Amino acid sequence: MPGVTIGEGCLIAAGSVVTKSVPKNCVVGGNPAKIICSTNDFLNRNHFYNLNTKGKFKNSEEKKAYLMSIPEEKFIKKELLKK
Repeated sequence: MPGVTIGEGCLIAAGSVVTKSVPKNCVVGGNPAKIICSTNDFLNRNHFYNLNTKGKFKNSEEKKAYLMSIPEEKFIKKELLKK
């Protein structure tokens, strides 16, 4: 939209409709987009779940075997997404 600015370090959720300017270091989402949290809060909450799998495996079968061997508590449960 004309006149709308997105601040530095923002994360915009897929499919969001940004109708107002967004301050720096915010996570926004929705239609219309609303501030969900700061990027620091988002990164701190999700750091535990980062498995760093990019570029580690030769093929998808190796990656799948690795992911299937990980304890269940390393995966985000649906009820945790609502916090």
